[in-house]
Amino acid sequence: MLLKKRGPDQSPARDKPGTDPLRDAAERGDPEAQCSMGQRYFSGQGAEQDYAQAVYWYRKAAEQGAAQAQHLLGWFCQKGLGTNQDYAEAAGWYRKAADQNFPSAINNLAWLYQKGYGVPQDYSEAFRLFSRAAELGVIPAQYSVGLFCARGWGTARDPAEAVRWYRKAAEQGDRQAQYRLGFSYEQGRGVEQNREEAARWYRKAAEQGEPNAQFCLGYFLDKGLGVEQDRAEAARWYRKAAEQNHSGATANLAYLHYWGFGVEENDAEAFRLWKIAAEAGNPAAQENLAFCYEDGVGTERNPAEAERWYRAAAEERKRRADADPTRTEEQKKMAETLAGLRRVLRMRGE
Repeated sequence: MLLKKRGPDQSPARDKPGTDPLRDAAERGDPEAQCSMGQRYFSGQGAEQDYAQAVYWYRKAAEQGAAQAQHLLGWFCQKGLGTNQDYAEAAGWYRKAADQNFPSAINNLAWLYQKGYGVPQDYSEAFRLFSRAAELGVIPAQYSVGLFCARGWGTARDPAEAVRWYRKAAEQGDRQAQYRLGFSYEQGRGVEQNREEAARWYRKAAEQGEPNAQFCLGYFLDKGLGVEQDRAEAARWYRKAAEQNHSGATANLAYLHYWGFGVEENDAEAFRLWKIAAEAGNPAAQENLAFCYEDGVGTERNPAEAERWYRAAAEERKRRADADPTRTEEQKKMAETLAGLRRVLRMRGE
């Protein structure tokens, strides 16, 4: 006789009752056991990994008011694992768990309000929820409160308060907070400028794989800022960030190869790296790539390509300057870009 196939939201059949006490308890309606069954299928420990079955059991527990299950069901809805991705449903379950003061659910609901996923985008509500989660000890929420204070999202801009929250999260190992704390020390925002401290926090974040921190640590080593200059070590960190598609690190690594600083001088490698960074929209790399085509560095001379990349760099510089008029350095760099473009146009007789 054929057995009826079970759907994704049906509990799997078992042959012998009483052989699995956890399942027995879950099927009797024990929410703690149901949550544990969800974890069993989520982790693949004690059963074959099956996200649909994890969702089935978490939903059973969530509908009985289990806060942890409500949070986890929200997470599965957010990610689209074992069920259709549905941010609005995720928000609904996070809210139920948040109403029971479940810290991670409060943090995740805040993130949805920050992004406007499943709920109207609302920085003030996001900040309120992140602050609540941060006070309950959620490390990513502490970082987010710092970021909101630094940028004035949903609250008054307060660099010193941003540093206070970055430090809380950084001291507990959050790599984004470590990077932001390093940047605060580098810029002297909310704290007295201290490049040694900046380098120390950049290194902590870089060692955890944070690409922006890897780039910044590479730059400090490249220029001897807050640390002893070591361009071979700078190249190592630039390369790590470049491997994570950091265009600034890729462009700076190309520069080291062009001059032979800390690495073997190699025009072809410099050209290759500048091209990668240029195609990612980095204006400095676009200018240097244009120069390579203009003078035949690491490639054949190609005035048409030189013109194209000088124009791309000028457009990107203008876009950045228009977006933030305080970035006066973009105006100065644009003048250099336009000078290169004029050279190429003269070369081409235009």
